[in-house]
Amino acid sequence: MKKSQISLAIFLIVLSLVPLSGCKDDDPAAPAPPPQTGTVVINPSPDALDAPWELVGSVGYNEDGTGDMTLVKLDPGDYTVTWGDITDWVTPVGETKALTAGATATFTCNYTEIPVSSGDFVFIPPGSFLMGSPVDEPGRQSGSGEIQHLVTISHGFFILKYEVTQQYWADIMGGEVQHGLRAKTLVSWDDAVEFCNALSAEAGLAAAYTINGPDGDVTWNSDADGYRLPTEAEWEYACRAGSTTAFCNGPIVNVACLPLDPSLHEVGWYCGNSGLSVPIGIKDVGGKSPNAWGLFDMHGNVREWVLDNFLSNYETFPEVDPVYYVGGPGGRVLRGGDGGEIASHCRSAARSAEYHYYESSLFGFRPVRTVR
Repeated sequence: MKKSQISLAIFLIVLSLVPLSGCKDDDPAAPAPPPQTGTVVINPSPDALDAPWELVGSVGYNEDGTGDMTLVKLDPGDYTVTWGDITDWVTPVGETKALTAGATATFTCNYTEIPVSSGDFVFIPPGSFLMGSPVDEPGRQSGSGEIQHLVTISHGFFILKYEVTQQYWADIMGGEVQHGLRAKTLVSWDDAVEFCNALSAEAGLAAAYTINGPDGDVTWNSDADGYRLPTEAEWEYACRAGSTTAFCNGPIVNVACLPLDPSLHEVGWYCGNSGLSVPIGIKDVGGKSPNAWGLFDMHGNVREWVLDNFLSNYETFPEVDPVYYVGGPGGRVLRGGDGGEIASHCRSAARSAEYHYYESSLFGFRPVRTVR
């Protein structure tokens, strides 16, 4: 082999042993692409309840489940969780959160157990408020007499925190219980009066009513220290809890069933969120947030009997402790809306009336007791 050929062969061997530029073993790897999805964590408490929930998100996403769960690789967007009902427990209010790519959205809640009898009373202090609604309040009912006027409640009173439940009714009046924490319905105004007298007897208090006979012939003993139905003014005063808006927690935005009214959805069951429970719209008490004075279901679930006979021009009553009670046949006032009503009928100022003997699967009540 010629010398030049030997030199070329040696050069080629040496060249093959030298790594090419830009191909070194210690070159960094190519950067990973940014994440395109996110993670949602569902965490209801207490864990032992294994609480049901529904998650609705962007692009038609829907997921049902129970208890704790982590959901991965979800598209960015707004996600809303709705917590399911559990008997004897207060259902937390759902919420909406935005999920961004690469992030985690965590939904937590806490279920609170309700006392079985639901016989808890809240003290309402005396005070003054504007009864009725402003003329420009959306959903204001023409002809029902919601003229705003100053009212003073001169005495404090205790009022039941929840609507009377089936269990509480059975505790006082006897009878079978199907759904202990569901509001007691199919009660007339006359039935509610009898419950108040029985509750007074149970507590050793003087009966607030003397029942003289049928046709609503009931004498109200206003000086008695026993339980009774609230006056219409007391009911609205307690419902508002210092608020001046359409609902205890804010203004009314949507007067019908849908879209959901944000304020009402937080504090009351009505046609927009009550679903297909049986009877339609009726839920266990305490399933929504209370008002500022700790009262539940003042907006929706069941309409509530009050003491007064119905009169449209209630602004003509005395300013202090107004009441229009004449007894006898005729209409009695109902307040609070119900699970089948549109949002405007669940406002603090909304009024309706029915004959004292009428029973409905959407009518209930809550008693009060005067503090002197």
